[in-house]
Amino acid sequence: MKTLFLTIICLLLSSTSAFSQGIGDQNSYLFSPFFDFYTVNYLSSKEAGKGFTGIAGDNDISGTILNPASLELKNKFQVYGEYIFKSNASIEPYYSDGLKELHPTMLAGIGYKISKDFSVGVLYENEKSFKWDLGPVTNEFGEPTGDNVINDFSISSVSVPIVYDFVGILKFGVNLNYNFYSSEYTAGSRSQFNRKESFQKFIPDFGIIYKPIKSLSFGAVFTPQTSEIVEVVYTDTIIPNETYSKPNYFPLKFGFGIDYTFDKTPLTISADYNFENTSTDDNLTDRNDFNFGLEYIINKTVTVRTGFFTLQDMRDFDDEENFYIYPDPGSYSQTFGTIGATFNINEVNLNLSILDSHLFSAGRIEQTQVNFGIGYDFK
Repeated sequence: MKTLFLTIICLLLSSTSAFSQGIGDQNSYLFSPFFDFYTVNYLSSKEAGKGFTGIAGDNDISGTILNPASLELKNKFQVYGEYIFKSNASIEPYYSDGLKELHPTMLAGIGYKISKDFSVGVLYENEKSFKWDLGPVTNEFGEPTGDNVINDFSISSVSVPIVYDFVGILKFGVNLNYNFYSSEYTAGSRSQFNRKESFQKFIPDFGIIYKPIKSLSFGAVFTPQTSEIVEVVYTDTIIPNETYSKPNYFPLKFGFGIDYTFDKTPLTISADYNFENTSTDDNLTDRNDFNFGLEYIINKTVTVRTGFFTLQDMRDFDDEENFYIYPDPGSYSQTFGTIGATFNINEVNLNLSILDSHLFSAGRIEQTQVNFGIGYDFK
């Protein structure tokens, strides 16, 4: 059994050597924004359908993940839930077909209008996640044992959005986010091997929306930077626990958006810009992404949406050493095309969105996400 443990450790270290230099002089590589090329779950079905825009718009409780100030409840009380299905990612030879969705991938929340000026809510979201099959475990003779090393990775949060509306012109919002981080390796039953990195952090979002006229609005959202020194915990093994020597940084984020609705046509144009200070990771550059969306109200029952957005490759190849960290020079940048629709049946709204990066992306990564949501507005 001791040989099996050592074999697993060697496999883990060799599987991650492209991204880390050992626990002694590195942070926890899986919590790096690098893996955003697959881990991000584009929840908020309405906003996802129109290019994942919504920083400057009026949103239901799900849209507060883009800007807490965007919460606009139709009635006194709202309940909402949605679920994502995402395709696998295949990048030979580093990931093969091993990057898969980690279920559940969902969002659920409630919103309550305290008064004309104040609204609050509670929201649960699986922000980022994946399941990674790192391949088979072998014994001391190099023979497969029948077990694979599996990595379950997730970042989830419980959020409390609080919104103040000042005479319909200015809206201020804050998301009180309590985040749960987890990366767990297992091989066979948990009694054989378990390696886990987990912690919790409080990271708020701050948002504002300005409406100079009824048809035009501007929005901004800000998330401060935080950091964490991660501990590795081994259970039911002889391997001692370890602590990374370098902290993981969760970068500062800033977003700006604009919404415009035509006077004589029920068409809204939305555009967002999102910045992340991901260069806090030594091996990455800063991220600059753009989102564009259209929403058209056909009638009281049906609303349709479309759009696109970018997800840029952040690897820093200007530093020659990073070719050893990221041996694959092919682009991981993606451009997603999106479509979506809402069907309103009395106080019930049914939402569908599809996001796909196959058509517009020229890099190594292509994926599809399908999002189903349902909400109910109580009078």
